[in-house]
Amino acid sequence: MADRCPRCAKPFVRGMSFCGYCASPLPTALAAPDDAASPPPDLPDRFRVKGLLGRGGMGRVFLCEDRDLEVDVAVKVLPEELVSEEKALEAIEREAKLAAKLRGCPGILQLYEFERHGGTCFLVMEYAPGGSLHALLQAKGALPEEECRRLGAGVAEALGFAHERKVLHRDVKPGNVLLGAAGDARVADFGLAKVLATTSSRPTTGALAGTPVYLPPEVIQRKKVDHRGDLYSLGCLLYEMAAGEPPYAGTFAEVALAKSKKDARPPDPREARPGVSEEYGAVVRRLMAWDPVERFSDGKTVAAILRGEERAPDAPTRSTEAAVPDRSPGRTTRRATF
Repeated sequence: MADRCPRCAKPFVRGMSFCGYCASPLPTALAAPDDAASPPPDLPDRFRVKGLLGRGGMGRVFLCEDRDLEVDVAVKVLPEELVSEEKALEAIEREAKLAAKLRGCPGILQLYEFERHGGTCFLVMEYAPGGSLHALLQAKGALPEEECRRLGAGVAEALGFAHERKVLHRDVKPGNVLLGAAGDARVADFGLAKVLATTSSRPTTGALAGTPVYLPPEVIQRKKVDHRGDLYSLGCLLYEMAAGEPPYAGTFAEVALAKSKKDARPPDPREARPGVSEEYGAVVRRLMAWDPVERFSDGKTVAAILRGEERAPDAPTRSTEAAVPDRSPGRTTRRATF
């Protein structure tokens, strides 16, 4: 059975998470098969399933009551094809351990544990009752600049916190930004895009880590990527919140071609929505510069500018920072509690 993408109207088959034509995330209600809401039978008894929160490339997410702790949590049940690959499980556990080290930042969704129970592997995470930024944008379209700045600053600060600890996200996009009870941004799924890209049974387009529309040019060109790749994706996020649409549209090949042009002018949200301020547009353009050295050097600076605590620099400053090193694999166990 085929449905049509709400953004480009091209057909897609149920079970897909992203449109194969414009790379936009597909609505959970359409992308999920009819039995998606059924929890796995071997989920531990301590979790009382309340409902399905969503479904994506890394599996299904259920809202559960943790009977031991008497709190609601989000349980991400990994797909069977990942569970069947030992290499994938080891990679997920490494990324989960790294993500668990990012405690202390309110803008990062907390990961509690990674567990294997019977034939089911799952991640237990903090529950964000406000849903995803993707769902908010689908419901409202473009957001007021004040709200764009508030949410963007939260994401930028979270990325800065992670980058200081040598952790990259690799897939910053509206679907990976969740909203807390107060509407504050919570960044989720640190490092998990890399797992999908390197797992043989679940390759992403061209075996690239991340979602095409939000990927920095250096990823598409297979060049070395550091923390400024996440900042480019943040620029795409800021653009979409203000403009009500992603900065690029088309097939993967068309998006890749647009991002390969070194002399192309970075997208400006003011062209799609003239009411956006020049300062906001300048922040987006600098974050989405083709050359990483022309972007901001850290997320906390971006957060301060969006909050009005600092003035945006008039011209790019060439960064001399070393790239955030890639992370080495750690020891693997079947259960890790953080």
